[in-house]
Amino acid sequence: MRLCLGVSLESDKTAMSTTRTTNLSEFVKITREANPYCILPDNLDTPVWRYMDLEKFHSLLKESALYLCRADRLEERFEGTYSRRQIMEMEKWFRAIGKDHLIEAEKERRRKDRLNTYINCWCMGECDLDLMWKRYIRKPPGISIMSSVKRLKDICDRALECWPLDISAIAYFKHVEGENINYLGTPATFIYKDVHFKLDNELRIIHYPNYSEPTPPHVYLKIDLKDLIEKVVLQPMAKESDMACVMGMLRNAELDEIPVKHSRADGEIIV
Repeated sequence: MRLCLGVSLESDKTAMSTTRTTNLSEFVKITREANPYCILPDNLDTPVWRYMDLEKFHSLLKESALYLCRADRLEERFEGTYSRRQIMEMEKWFRAIGKDHLIEAEKERRRKDRLNTYINCWCMGECDLDLMWKRYIRKPPGISIMSSVKRLKDICDRALECWPLDISAIAYFKHVEGENINYLGTPATFIYKDVHFKLDNELRIIHYPNYSEPTPPHVYLKIDLKDLIEKVVLQPMAKESDMACVMGMLRNAELDEIPVKHSRADGEIIV
């Protein structure tokens, strides 16, 4: 976080007195300073997608908030860790310099990082993907929210109450093969994932508060849904009744101006 202070140059005593009693927020600008290890695509208009069933979509509309899952509860069990080889090399170095106690300290730090880091994941791409529908929709029909990198970045920039908060594309590395990654504290380790997840082309929001244990399994990031959602896409083979249902949910949330589209023109097959 960076504080940018602006001072008005007023010589008049009355003006100076008024300035002193002015609310601090009127002349202090607070801007989010991104972690230097976080990376974004050059084109901030790059579309991003989040896939969910209608139950989760209803929760999103009801809460007007993004769901951030605690890192240790994500499907990738190596979230926030180095490769085994890198950890072993680090522990070998600690022993060599007579700092054996740092081995356990590092293990504890990694454990606490995973319990104090919350993540919201998106898939970058020009269109919704069949692979993602099959992976994330367990209870059809499902939908995908289309947003953009810029929309998510702007949400993070405005969410002062949830700082520290970062947004980054994922860097994929060869975890199993022992490739090393750079580390300068959270959220650096959480912008790396094993190369086997590369098809996800993931962008993620990362929140790392300083909670005492036990930490909650998830947190919500309150947002204006109009700032988030560019359009809603129904999964392939969805019915017109599914379309009506989704449009009704948006209408009840006073978001009926958001377009709802089918994933593809699922008409009759021409043979």
